[in-house]
Amino acid sequence: MTGTEDSLFGCIAVLLDDPDKCASIGARAREYALEHHAESNIETLARLLELAAVIGPDVPLALWRRVGSASDERFTEAVERAVTAHMLEDAPLGLSLRFTHALVRETLYAGIPLSRRQQWHRQVAEALAEAPGSEPGVVAYHFRQALDPRAVEWCIRAGSRIERVAWLT
Repeated sequence: MTGTEDSLFGCIAVLLDDPDKCASIGARAREYALEHHAESNIETLARLLELAAVIGPDVPLALWRRVGSASDERFTEAVERAVTAHMLEDAPLGLSLRFTHALVRETLYAGIPLSRRQQWHRQVAEALAEAPGSEPGVVAYHFRQALDPRAVEWCIRAGSRIERVAWLT
């Protein structure tokens, strides 16, 4: 890179933190930098909403935050925007959100490329498998959607659990 390019990229980086510090690069460069930063935010928000659709109709906040691996600020922004847009709403206990309508979730889910969907299902399943008290059937579902062979083990666990519950009733 030339010195000019270094200073331009340096100014753009500064603009993202404090737009008033770097007025010398001109209005067009500033607009580009701010648009690029906004696109990045929008992409992150869209990715988080798609991930919520993979998690399911009910979206536990702790699971979504863990698998989403976004900064606290971006995660909070995604939650607030989704609730404001009436895509998600608080679930009764306040530990999760839920989609306001099945079509909202289905539309988001259908727009996710298959390879990404499988990757996210695997990540969700792994996070659930590590969490104590996770429902084996839910873990099995996500591993199955990821085409992961661990689905068999979790299906057996789910069946055993159902069998135990049946004996108790």
